[in-house]
Amino acid sequence: MLRATQYPGLWVAERFAGPALTYIYIALTLSSVAGTIIAAFMAVQRLTYALNGGSLDRSSLTVLAFVTALNVTGVLIGPSSAYVYVVLISLTALFTSHAALSALYASFSRRALRSVGLTRPLLAAGGVALMTLGLYYEVISVDLQAAAVGLALTAAAALLGLFQGYAR
Repeated sequence: MLRATQYPGLWVAERFAGPALTYIYIALTLSSVAGTIIAAFMAVQRLTYALNGGSLDRSSLTVLAFVTALNVTGVLIGPSSAYVYVVLISLTALFTSHAALSALYASFSRRALRSVGLTRPLLAAGGVALMTLGLYYEVISVDLQAAAVGLALTAAAALLGLFQGYAR
């Protein structure tokens, strides 16, 4: 799989370090992927628990049902296209949420850190610019429909967070 995806680290390990380090590299990569999946599951599980309340077991089952449904959908429409589409939606959510956080950084630093100066707005503007460029080059230029879905999901999550905040 790593060879098929043209993973550059594997190429370097094969060419310059020999077969022994290649297997170590593959093992470390798979370990990293497994750790990332577990960490993401736990983060979404905790987020679901915080938003909906109830028991942690119910939150785990909700996330598990969603992930299972997503995987079944991926198998039905073709794993490679489903994977690419989900990654593009995730990247859209990542870039837009980080752009929003960057935009709010100057306000946060002024209120919470009691820090005023020219560097804070410049850092915020730089963060927004980088995230916008990333969104354009990595998502919008590849698949506009996936970008639209990612933006809609991010907006829905932000609205849900606002409504949860006002409800309390």
